[in-house]
Amino acid sequence: MWTTWLGEFATVPLWVIALSLAVHAADSSKKRVQPSHATKAESSENRFEISESNGPWMVFAASFAGPGAEDDALALVHELRQDRIPAYLHAQNFDFSKPVQGLRVAPNGKPRMMKYKSYNRSAEWAVLVGDYPSVDDSRLQLTAEKLKSYHPDCIKKQGEHTTLRYAEFRELQKKGNKNPKKSRKGPLGHAFVTRNPLLPAETSSNSGIDSLVVKMNRGLKFSLLKCPANHTVRIATFRGKVVIDQKQIKAIEEEEEKIDSKLDEAANKADRLVQILRRRGEEAYQFHDRYASYVTVGSFDSIGTQIDSGVSNQSPPVFSPSPAIFEVMQKYGPQKNPVIGKMGREEIVMTPQIISGIHLDMQPYPMEIPRHSIAADYGRSAIH
Repeated sequence: MWTTWLGEFATVPLWVIALSLAVHAADSSKKRVQPSHATKAESSENRFEISESNGPWMVFAASFAGPGAEDDALALVHELRQDRIPAYLHAQNFDFSKPVQGLRVAPNGKPRMMKYKSYNRSAEWAVLVGDYPSVDDSRLQLTAEKLKSYHPDCIKKQGEHTTLRYAEFRELQKKGNKNPKKSRKGPLGHAFVTRNPLLPAETSSNSGIDSLVVKMNRGLKFSLLKCPANHTVRIATFRGKVVIDQKQIKAIEEEEEKIDSKLDEAANKADRLVQILRRRGEEAYQFHDRYASYVTVGSFDSIGTQIDSGVSNQSPPVFSPSPAIFEVMQKYGPQKNPVIGKMGREEIVMTPQIISGIHLDMQPYPMEIPRHSIAADYGRSAIH
């Protein structure tokens, strides 16, 4: 799908983008207004197709779907470039006709197979603005705000026949909104910061963990940062008050301010659970960041086998857990409790496991082991 919203600067969940780009638009029988300066026959140089060199960070401006969508998207690219905004075109194919393996397990203990509600195949086009080296680049934020109030002539000319995603719905929302700031938004009013979809997540400036998180995990006997493998299984999450304010982060790093007590409480629960599991002979680890504390079990070099999710060039790819990982997921997964339902029939109710009064996650899942990233430190340095 277009991208993954990971790390401290995550803004939009991945499934939202997939949903936004998975639905067909515009009746093909409607009369279209064809842009005179954007055709499929144009050379690749004039199409400004996105490449890996267009920076790890970008702004998602809009997406188009339906007959004529490619031309509409390309028309927007050209218009933005005429206004000296470095816009690019990106195509994505979706195939939602195949079953996929979910993270949850079925009552018989096997992986649960699921299918998409939108059972179709589609192709869509996105317009992104790029060439930004860091998520903290002031130009990136300014561009995102500029696009939100931008009124492209090409979309005005397309009128009600535009293939812009959710154009009519958002126009109705704007008319009914009494907030003058929101009512001034243009067709690109939902633009947001994302990363280059052609690049893996680790190339983004906020991938990995920075010095503050390293400091939070320093001195732990069973720190996840000491795990020698690449993957583990997260079985418990303890959340505290999120720390994202950059001045507060700097104060904590320089020991001028203490971490919030709720984060301390979360860390204490994680430490207690790790000690209990270690006494039971489990390879348990703990990890703390500015959002929460986590407990994981096991160390694995491989996460499993990559499977077809129905989306071409998906980043990150979807994997079926390896047998060893799946065994841990089952061991610490939800308990199956038989109960008598309303119709007098026995039903299975799933509840999270409890170890010494500590609740585990409802569904454990595999995760990549975090590593210290110099790029993450550099990405925040501009505002310190």
